Amino acid sequence: MTAPDLSWLATLPGRCPDCYWHIGEMGHATNCPAVANVRSMARQSTEANTSDAEWRVFEAAVRADAAAHDGFVSQNRVREAIGHRWASVPAKRRYSSLWSRARRQHLLEDTDQTERSTDHAGGNAHRIVPVLRLVNSGQVAA
Repeated sequence: MTAPDLSWLATLPGRCPDCYWHIGEMGHATNCPAVANVRSMARQSTEANTSDAEWRVFEAAVRADAAAHDGFVSQNRVREAIGHRWASVPAKRRYSSLWSRARRQHLLEDTDQTERSTDHAGGNAHRIVPVLRLVNSGQVAA
């Protein structure tokens, strides 16, 4: 006995054209090959745009700012150099983790200077943030 042809189900409203399940129905996300493919592509895209690629952009901006300002690094100037692409919550956390990583790897150190943040897009405008100093002029291992 052959399996019945259920392709007509795809023509019904609210049905997935790939697996014929109701799109909002429990089980659709785990059983549909199209959904699994989209999740895989999203994960690969996120991985490609975070860790090493973002670190290289961030580190280059930090070093350029330090070179132009006698070794001092302003979070405002670095953010402006990189661009305002940090508005979503996950992006804000990644951006914050770059500053933490730079301190942890002794690329930057705190100074006694502070300034007001101009980060309106990230929601940190008018907060007091430290001005940092570039410590290590060599490459830092990831």
